Amino acid sequence: MAKFDSFYAANPTSATFVVEVDGRPLGQFREASGLSVTVEVEEVVEGGQNFHTHKLPGRFTFTNVTLRRGLTEDNGLIAWIDEVTAGGFEKKGKKLKRNTVAIILMSADGKRLRTWTLQEAFPVSWKGPDFSLASDDFLVEEVEIAHHGFTVANGKAPAGKKPSKKGKKPKRPQTTKNKSTKPKKPAKKKAPAKKAPAKKAPAKKPAAKKQPGYMKSTASSRAKQKPPAKKR
Repeated sequence: MAKFDSFYAANPTSATFVVEVDGRPLGQFREASGLSVTVEVEEVVEGGQNFHTHKLPGRFTFTNVTLRRGLTEDNGLIAWIDEVTAGGFEKKGKKLKRNTVAIILMSADGKRLRTWTLQEAFPVSWKGPDFSLASDDFLVEEVEIAHHGFTVANGKAPAGKKPSKKGKKPKRPQTTKNKSTKPKKPAKKKAPAKKAPAKKAPAKKPAAKKQPGYMKSTASSRAKQKPPAKKR
């Protein structure tokens, strides 16, 4: 058994608490109630056993958490619940946005002592102040939050700050998968493409020799001579 560790040395009270949504302060609240869990019990009757019935643990049931604060000019609570209404549900692409809500117990000097963290939370109702002429009470608004359970931690670090890790080992270089360690074969050189033989131009016929001028004259003169007339 762990030693009993009391927080009263830090002088906390029921008024020294803060509420954060996704690590951001939601505002100063005067009351937070509903941090409880119930385990359903299933009874099994055994034949021949008349002394008792067997009791087995069943589902966990977490009650909704209610936050109350004085009425201010901030409309954050109304805007938050507007996200889960019909109009806000359509604007978000029909996706329900869930948040992480932390209720943190603080010491008198501002130290975080204990944190209850609601998982996958979303608002389900909002209530405004009650007006009455017979009362001078402060105006109060409240919001009811549904969730899927909570975790408890002591001295939790502020949201968004991760504790530094000492002695962190250097990361090894990542190796890609399906890479063979065998040396690659040299690529084969392609043989140069053979050039088609150039076609030879046809040989030119030798030009006819020109006859001298006197040969032309004798030939023409012979052609002009008429053949001798035949004798009758």
